[in-house]
Amino acid sequence: MVQKWYKNHLGDRVSYAVQAEQLGTGHAVLQAESLYKEKEGTTIVICGDTPLLTSETLSALMEEHERTGAKSNDSYSDCPKIQLDTAV
Repeated sequence: MVQKWYKNHLGDRVSYAVQAEQLGTGHAVLQAESLYKEKEGTTIVICGDTPLLTSETLSALMEEHERTGAKSNDSYSDCPKIQLDTAV
């Protein structure tokens, strides 16, 4: 259902990879490796449960990443996560 929504809204403007078995973020990134392996530049991985990301937040993250010359950066990992509760 989520994949269909994205394809309906974004179409062919983006590439898609599917993580059939949920084995964590690192595993998900490996599932998409063929889509970015030959690309130059920076790849941003954003977890689906990271709320309230704005273009300003991502710009600040990229500026810090480039300023420090880091190979990787998880600066947003302290952001609050969405917790879904089951309504009774």
